[in-house]
Amino acid sequence: MGVGMIVIALNCEAQMTLTPYGFMSDSAQAYLVWEFPDRSKQELYESSLNHFKRKYDNPDKVLQLVDNHSIFVNALLSVRYNVWNSMFGYKIRYEIDVSFKEGRMKVEPKIESIIELIMDLPGGRKMATSEIWVIENGEATIKRGDIVRGINKWINGYTEELRKSIISDNEW
Repeated sequence: MGVGMIVIALNCEAQMTLTPYGFMSDSAQAYLVWEFPDRSKQELYESSLNHFKRKYDNPDKVLQLVDNHSIFVNALLSVRYNVWNSMFGYKIRYEIDVSFKEGRMKVEPKIESIIELIMDLPGGRKMATSEIWVIENGEATIKRGDIVRGINKWINGYTEELRKSIISDNEW
């Protein structure tokens, strides 16, 4: 599986936010749609495919292709960070579905699972959990806001990097 890195997105065209039920865009959709009126379906597909082949160390293991129609990314993201002298880490299995039409592309990110959340606490203690939400009576409460914020920064950086790659691929 490919391993990604957290990238902070700045000046993004559209933002995605992780909810207990998946990602949602600013327009309350589970996907983003980008317009590229001067680009054909095939050009968008090829630009995206080139982007993903550059992004992943072993693209054949993380990409599934339907020629000139869609690209499915299925990969693993590993994150470790330090908060108040405690080390935290988690792994996320994610999927990015990208489909193409003339002059448009749709990007639909999904979190398949949070594989583990390990906290190395002071004194050599460890704590493991995979819960970032508590859902009671249909109401969701964030249990781990730091992880949700990190995932939001990552997905917005990921999608913005893809969008900018498509734009710059047409500017040479």
